[in-house]
Amino acid sequence: MKYNTKNNFFWLKIIASIVFVILTVSLSTVFLNNTATANNLQSKTIPQAVIIDQLYDDIPNPLLHELASKLFETAGYKVDIFTTKDITLDFYKKLPSMNYDFVLIRSHGAADENVQDSVTLFTGEKYQIDKYTSEQLLGQVKRGTPLAEVIFYTNGTDSTWVIANDTYRTLTVQANFVTQSKEEYFLITPSFVDWGMEGKFSDTIFVLGGCSTMQKNTMAQSLIGKGASAVVGWDDQVGSVDNDIMILSLLERFLADKMELKDAADSVMNELNKRPMLFPGKLKVYSEIV
Repeated sequence: MKYNTKNNFFWLKIIASIVFVILTVSLSTVFLNNTATANNLQSKTIPQAVIIDQLYDDIPNPLLHELASKLFETAGYKVDIFTTKDITLDFYKKLPSMNYDFVLIRSHGAADENVQDSVTLFTGEKYQIDKYTSEQLLGQVKRGTPLAEVIFYTNGTDSTWVIANDTYRTLTVQANFVTQSKEEYFLITPSFVDWGMEGKFSDTIFVLGGCSTMQKNTMAQSLIGKGASAVVGWDDQVGSVDNDIMILSLLERFLADKMELKDAADSVMNELNKRPMLFPGKLKVYSEIV
């Protein structure tokens, strides 16, 4: 029997080409998958922190941004900063999916001790009666006006405070003062955290720098239920200067001095108690192990 060697050679070339293509695609897929996995692992090894400053338009403190960012970065975190205009209801909806390990919120807060779902955080989004109607009807968002606080100005610039010898102190200067606006804003509630936020947090630490954010544990419980590991906040009203001092002191003790979060909060409160505070707020820590 005779064989057509030309035909056989032709089909061998075709088969070899197909095998080559299959191997090339397979190897490329493995390479891409390994690269993606490596990139994901690398991104997960770099902790992410965010500063959410809802007070920025009314009570700006760029020094706090600078010093807090340095503390985070020295501890190995990548830091993002969002200010008043960025902090909408949609921003908070997406917050769990942003994959932050540490969330620092500088914000107005409010609470009503007679209402179960009362602990709220202000957004930077002005209230409109015909916006977020379903969220309003479900009680996930509310409207509110921030507590008026005197803001001092000197020579046309913001008064400030400095750090000297590791002790936080306020500067006493001759100043004029103004009060905050009476605008109404959207506020988020614990129910919004439960049902309005998309995704889950992953052992995220929260610092809620605002009045009465821990007057009840409801907001903290909802954040823990959403995947947070610990929440720090105030059990009553607090002034913006005391709040900012707390934020930096807590970060320094937790990130730089490697103290446990509860010990860091207690240490900050002991320091604050050594001088008069404008308001009676005390720091509280809430975690899974309570």
